[in-house]
Amino acid sequence: LCRSFYKDKQGFVWISSDKGLNRYDGNSVYTFAHNPSDPRSIASNRCNYIFEDSKQRLWVNTDEGLSLYDRKSQTFTNFYPDPDILPLQGLSYTEMAEDHQGNFWIGGYYDVLIFNPSDHKFRKSGWHDFAAKAGIIKEEKRNSISQSITRKSKDELWILTVYGLFSVHTPSMVFHYYPNPEISDYFAFNIGFAEKEKVWISTYDKCFYSYHVDTDTWTHYPCPEVKAIEPGRVVNIARINKDSLLITKPEALYVFDVKSYQYRPYKTTEDPADKTKTTFR
Repeated sequence: LCRSFYKDKQGFVWISSDKGLNRYDGNSVYTFAHNPSDPRSIASNRCNYIFEDSKQRLWVNTDEGLSLYDRKSQTFTNFYPDPDILPLQGLSYTEMAEDHQGNFWIGGYYDVLIFNPSDHKFRKSGWHDFAAKAGIIKEEKRNSISQSITRKSKDELWILTVYGLFSVHTPSMVFHYYPNPEISDYFAFNIGFAEKEKVWISTYDKCFYSYHVDTDTWTHYPCPEVKAIEPGRVVNIARINKDSLLITKPEALYVFDVKSYQYRPYKTTEDPADKTKTTFR
């Protein structure tokens, strides 16, 4: 199971999986695996998000801890939250983002944490306290809280959790919540990408949505009516051009026209004569 891909500044392609971290150099693939007897091996074979920070250091979020890759020795230094910060150890399936001070925001079990790469310490972000006091968390739905963390602006981040979409102003640590009345559980939802005016969110069973920043509204986009094992699932969303999105579904890739609500199968070489489309309104 591949979980994420990343091409670093040196040109290597990194692929995280549940069987280790893989590095592709253009000719061959080398796998970095966890070795219980070697403290310099990666923290876990269950690797998730790959992140290169502003200092071009490569970090890997695993199910057990955060691993920093040393390019010279090709080994790892591993960091784990203290039990008083995160009683149930493990970071699990989240993306990471760097804030205005160079700290990393990363999801863990039941909370969103902040990691300081200078002193190697984790601390709580305050997200859980905010969501609980606001009545957003009425019961603990899932243990893997954060689905996506990505940049909103120079000093703001978007945070998508199983409870919904949030933002945080990192200098003041002030959170905001953007509810969608159609959704009660955001499990396996992800931010495909964020623009200044919209956030595009893929879902597990409802195809995809966009959140409109200026109007504080949501738009739902249904999936094409094709035979599929998971008809409502979208794995990822990417921008092709001003009016087109690349929609990744388990069964195929599609190009979606945001003005006409039309889908067409994605082809590596587009054929202008191919007018096959599926239209939704």
